[in-house]
Amino acid sequence: MGERKAALVTGCTSGIGLGIATAFAKAGMDVTLNGLGDAGEIEKIRSGLERDAGVRVRYDGANLMQAEACAGMIESAIGAYGRLDVLVNNAGMTRDTLALRMSDADWQTVLDVDLSAPFRLARAVLRGPEKGGKSAGIQENLLTPEARRHPWFAQFAAELPDGRRLPVVDHRLFDLIPDGPFPPGRLPIGYEARGVGGPAGDALTMLEFARDRNGVMPRLFGSNHHPEVVDRAHQMLVLEQKRLRGEVSLEWLEDRRRVLSETYGDDTDDHRLQRTSDYTLLLPLRFHLYRQVRLRAEALGLEVDVHEEQALSGAAAGER
Repeated sequence: MGERKAALVTGCTSGIGLGIATAFAKAGMDVTLNGLGDAGEIEKIRSGLERDAGVRVRYDGANLMQAEACAGMIESAIGAYGRLDVLVNNAGMTRDTLALRMSDADWQTVLDVDLSAPFRLARAVLRGPEKGGKSAGIQENLLTPEARRHPWFAQFAAELPDGRRLPVVDHRLFDLIPDGPFPPGRLPIGYEARGVGGPAGDALTMLEFARDRNGVMPRLFGSNHHPEVVDRAHQMLVLEQKRLRGEVSLEWLEDRRRVLSETYGDDTDDHRLQRTSDYTLLLPLRFHLYRQVRLRAEALGLEVDVHEEQALSGAAAGER
């Protein structure tokens, strides 16, 4: 099968979807098309794209309103190309009319295509059994060499026992697998570890998109774990309140309870998880909020004892 990546795009026999599929093919990816239209016209699109891009292009006319067809399309796409790296849920259905005139059948069609199909297709490409399915609980991430040279995350690395392993609260259904070198300004900060104490995996878990003008603090930063999960006692209280209000299912509740109860160990583990949250969410957030408060106060001619540099000094002091 080689190393060529593969994509599946729904609703791509015309319009935006076709543009997405074309871009993937021109980028050297094998593509599975899905959508409505005349069979002859679809074949012209398929064969033309395959010829012009020099990749394999196939069409699957699966009915997105049928659960079995969604699952079958994913299975067929993987069977044809040996992999599926990208899924784009582009298909959409409208039945524009007044609610008083919309039939139950039309309403169900919109729900099936616009909501149920993306859910079913995404569910079919969750983390596979070869990676243990959903990654949940306390896991380890590894800081990259770039992170250890980063003026902000180097401070974090200095607090870690080996300078690179950090604990995270994970609840991950999908992996982010980089494809080639990162564009300028995009800095990989962390990768998954294959088990506690294990080597780095292929899934990216933290990425800096932009840095603040001071050259230290991340300005746009993404993480594929849960740095917002802090203060176990409070989180458990929130879960109980949701249960009492009937907002969540028992299955959802027990899954979150298990993560909270099993991922937090002694006080040392709580502190280490807190520091992960500090560096990857709370202190950067405080930095930018403090700056906006200071700038607004200055514009209004007010004096406030707030400055973004307090977040930087808070990191060194271990403040929350």
